[in-house]
Amino acid sequence: MTKQLSSASFLVIALVALTPDRVSSQWTQMGGDIEGSPAWVQLGIASAVSGDGSVVAVGIPGEHAGGFERGRVKIYKWQNGAWTNYGNAIDGDSDLEGLGNAVSLSYDGNIVAIGSPPCTAIQNRMGRVRVFQYVNGIWVKMGSNIDGKTGFDYFGRSIALSNDGSIFVAGAPGATWGASVGAVRAYQFSNGAWVQLGLDVPGESAAEYFGQSIACSSDGLTFAAGSPYKGPNGRGKVRVFSLVNGNWMQKGQGIEGEADGDWFGSAVALSGDGNRLAGGAPRNQGYKGHVRVYEYANGSWAQMGGDIDGEALSDESGYAVALSDDGTRVAIGAPKNDGSATGAGHVRVFNWESGTWSQVGADIDGEAWGDASGFSLGLSDDGTTVVIGSPESDAGGTNSGQARVYNNPLCVPPVFSDCPASTTLSTDPGTCNSVLNYLASATGTPQPEMSYLFTGATMTAGVGTGSQVPLNKGLTNVSIKAENPCGAVYCNFTVQVNDLEKPALSCPPNISVQTGQGMCEMEDDEISLGSPVTSDNCGLAGSPSNNAPAVYPVGITLVKWTVTDQSNNKRSCNQKVTVAPYECETPTSIYHFDVTENSARVGWDDGLCATLYQLRIRQEVSPGVWGTWSSWENSSGPGNAHLFDGLASNALSHYQVKSRCASYHSAVVSGWFTTLPSGGSLRREQNGQLRMLDPESLQGDLTEKGVSVHAGWESQISNGSGQQPLRRPEVVIYPNPADEVLLIETTRNDWNHAELFILDAFGRTAAHIGTLDPEGTWLVDVAGLTPGQYWLRIIDGDQHLQMEMIKR
Repeated sequence: MTKQLSSASFLVIALVALTPDRVSSQWTQMGGDIEGSPAWVQLGIASAVSGDGSVVAVGIPGEHAGGFERGRVKIYKWQNGAWTNYGNAIDGDSDLEGLGNAVSLSYDGNIVAIGSPPCTAIQNRMGRVRVFQYVNGIWVKMGSNIDGKTGFDYFGRSIALSNDGSIFVAGAPGATWGASVGAVRAYQFSNGAWVQLGLDVPGESAAEYFGQSIACSSDGLTFAAGSPYKGPNGRGKVRVFSLVNGNWMQKGQGIEGEADGDWFGSAVALSGDGNRLAGGAPRNQGYKGHVRVYEYANGSWAQMGGDIDGEALSDESGYAVALSDDGTRVAIGAPKNDGSATGAGHVRVFNWESGTWSQVGADIDGEAWGDASGFSLGLSDDGTTVVIGSPESDAGGTNSGQARVYNNPLCVPPVFSDCPASTTLSTDPGTCNSVLNYLASATGTPQPEMSYLFTGATMTAGVGTGSQVPLNKGLTNVSIKAENPCGAVYCNFTVQVNDLEKPALSCPPNISVQTGQGMCEMEDDEISLGSPVTSDNCGLAGSPSNNAPAVYPVGITLVKWTVTDQSNNKRSCNQKVTVAPYECETPTSIYHFDVTENSARVGWDDGLCATLYQLRIRQEVSPGVWGTWSSWENSSGPGNAHLFDGLASNALSHYQVKSRCASYHSAVVSGWFTTLPSGGSLRREQNGQLRMLDPESLQGDLTEKGVSVHAGWESQISNGSGQQPLRRPEVVIYPNPADEVLLIETTRNDWNHAELFILDAFGRTAAHIGTLDPEGTWLVDVAGLTPGQYWLRIIDGDQHLQMEMIKR
């Protein structure tokens, strides 16, 4: 049999918010089919979706509901991936009421307005509207029934509800006593009752069926109504009205169909602000049908873009129509389209983009032959969810009807809201990479999926932004892609990772070695330094190097080891090589000179391996009693010479010298001298000579080196070392220093029993020579004396004199 569309058809409008630059992907069914049962109940004659897309309502006007065609409305909520019953079914009260020929939902889906246009409860086909609110799991009627005003009004043939559910507008296309001029009435819920807003808005002429279709703005204060049969041969017309000071005033001009027989206004839709209008003309161009969209500006309605034509003859495209809240997306039903099967019907959705209407996704085709899919429809405010009624579907029995809900998430192309700038990092400690924690985020609808691709020093890819992925040393090119079904964008930056970490270096152990006998240094091939322990986070540039000398002297040599990594970072450490001498020899041939009242200089010859000499001194404070030692002092130079200063005058002084071979010391060598008496002007010079600086200042007996000196001495006296002899009026000694024989002469004639003693440096008697010979001389054999410093002491009664002698 050939299926026919029910004559009891109506359009419900839902509004969505959409921005012009949004695009979309494909439509996907949400949950399963909502099927009517039993046969002939025609579920889907009317359908609506809440503004947020979470609730749908379907009209089932053929449902008997305990009587005969009383009608029913069922409401479903999207929960846990399925459409579940939302409260109880709402049934008509009387036979042939046909409840559910029109339905409309508030934005949140908790208020529903239902039209029963054939209701005859009061008068024949007067029609009725009822409004229900969801309270504690059930649907509770708001106020009383709102009935048509005369018979055959068919009030409730079309209905539209404001977003908050407080205002509804309904059409009565048969109003004015059978002439079918038609009328539109609006009501507001106030103090528990529905109160009419303004007066009826009537049609213009008989048989135009004004109010056959209706839509209202979000606030319910602007409505559009269609007169599909208006004009010659049903050209059709749509008019828009706004409530001004309690009166409904026409907004702009009436909009007529393109040609006779178009039935323009069979379906209408209005944007949330009431400034965009869509009208369907299902019989345009041989029942191919089309939809036109208009925008209100400067007091008139102007078409937006071109006609949106049906696909093929007899489609009746425009039989149902809906707009998004901002009027940039339109859904169009063509219930007789043969795309998937004869009369299966379909719905198409279009976006307003760049001055033209572009289809969103593919056609949403009916499932089977004769389904009439697209007979009714509703669109969420954002234009992403559409409910489609197929009242002729046989899924639950012949003409049992069906509703399906589809979703096509608004696809806003991705835009990066956070894209890191290029940066430079240092490697993390102990690694050859760096972990960068960065923020890269993108917005879009649906939320973009992120992926990353690293090239250059780091080669990897993965899902996410790549934040905290270790980046190798060098330059890494980071490319982060944000992608959703309507496009992809990229965030590109670079990360330079530098290795600033120095290599690890541990020197070989310190070494202590000793020279061979008679040696004061060691060759490099005699010392095994070992090898350092090295490592580096990014690898070394080569083997460690050092500055080891060819020859290691006695003492401590610091060998500096250096290692360099591949980033030219360097680290050094020192290895201590201690060379001990086989023997640290004492200084040789010590002597003193430049003796004055308070100072003297000491000289010596080098000892083997000595690198430094240290000296100290003490002075005799009384015969046989010595003061404390001074601290050891380093040689003050120049050369092998040292100045003792700040000494007491006319005092026997004992000094010691030792060699220092690096950290090693030799044995101590001693020497003695006596400082000059105060007030004198004698000085022992470095050449060994005594010089009288001021002979006339000498008064009385003075002692220098233990020798009695009287005025009239020669001012310069040789030291008897091959130069002039040591001369003075009483005594002459030579040679001095002496090797084997020492001659001592005196010119004094008052010495009758003078005796000569040789004392060592400690004041001990080394030899007793005896009395002076008749010639006034002593010839002394000193060959047996140990080389060193000695004192010659001549004693004659209570007179004595003392002189220094050096034995070589």
